[in-house]
Amino acid sequence: ILDNYYFESGGNVSTTSYQVIDASSGAIIGNGGQIANEERFTFSIPFVQSTQPSPTMPSQQIFSGTDCHKVRVDLVYDSSPVGVTWVLNKLELENDGTETESLIRFFTATDSSLANLPLSTELCLDDGNYVFNIYDGLGDGICCDDGEGSYAIVVNDQQIAKGGDFEFQDAVNFSLPLDVGE
Repeated sequence: ILDNYYFESGGNVSTTSYQVIDASSGAIIGNGGQIANEERFTFSIPFVQSTQPSPTMPSQQIFSGTDCHKVRVDLVYDSSPVGVTWVLNKLELENDGTETESLIRFFTATDSSLANLPLSTELCLDDGNYVFNIYDGLGDGICCDDGEGSYAIVVNDQQIAKGGDFEFQDAVNFSLPLDVGE
């Protein structure tokens, strides 16, 4: 389902610049400088029913059944969390052989109060192939230039990936169910 969204200013905004980024591809959908009164543009994103984590809500649980793999994304932000985005997509193979990505979940830090805070998101995922992408708009990752941030992907209480020392992007591909050797 696609819905149209818009970014709009009422004029009394202290924002000096903005970017709207397609979190699944990293492509810039729109951007601007000093926001003028009633500046507006429209864009479409996949509809995702979610709540935004905040310092007062350090973890989220999104389980939709008992017949699934419990996947947890653990993230500790560095000192500059604004502009850090993570995305989880399911990879699907179409009949013509092309691979497509379906958005499962994403989160973009828009508040500096998330600095150095741990956040966890728990999901219930079906069998399949997935890719986790994390982006940092500053290009210094979430470790080690500006704090000791990190991420970890945990499946059924087993850590399958961790990181944080990257530049603009890091990616982790995984399949569910996990192979016994993973």
